[in-house]
Amino acid sequence: MPEGHEGSGSGTPLRPGDIGVALAVFLLSALVYAGLVFFMDNTNINTRNGSHIAAHLRLWVEGRPDREIFFANLLYYPVVGWGVRLLDETIFGPIWTRMALLNSVFGGLALGCLYIHARVLSFPRWAAMSMVVFQFGCGFFLFDSIISEDIMPAFALLMMSVMLFTVAVRADSFTALVLSAATFVLSWLFHWTLLCNLLPAFVLAFGAKTEPPEQLV
Repeated sequence: MPEGHEGSGSGTPLRPGDIGVALAVFLLSALVYAGLVFFMDNTNINTRNGSHIAAHLRLWVEGRPDREIFFANLLYYPVVGWGVRLLDETIFGPIWTRMALLNSVFGGLALGCLYIHARVLSFPRWAAMSMVVFQFGCGFFLFDSIISEDIMPAFALLMMSVMLFTVAVRADSFTALVLSAATFVLSWLFHWTLLCNLLPAFVLAFGAKTEPPEQLV
């Protein structure tokens, strides 16, 4: 039986210190990714999409009246534009570098959520950390955490939504379920493509929620 599994199916198998470990995963991963941003000094690895995005984002950073709203990325430009504006250009560099640094933070956040997700699913700590390390170095995830692409904020929110949904199932928590739905909506308001990826799975999992939680995971 995996570590922390409860036969009653009530509550989550999180143990004291798991939240602290998740925070450490978040901070350490974000710092390593940020270091790689400066070390690589190339925010267009594998794709030049970030250069196109940066040109539009500059209008939001500068507060220009001719800035555009893109319904496929409804929240991305105003929120990331605000975040980029908070980072001093004289310290952190041009817009595309600051975009990559924000992606580093979101990459770290996704990994912290992954750790909690694994622990809630009753995986032992060594297995949860193995998942984190594997995800940390996965090609597309690694690159998208250190370049100026636009998917990482949405992906971090998506991972948070998955984590909260797992908590909702294991702990039978309506609050966690509502928060999961809210973060899922936010994720595809940052990047609409995530709506297609996970909505069917969420609907099926929610439909199966009448079963005891231990049977769902």
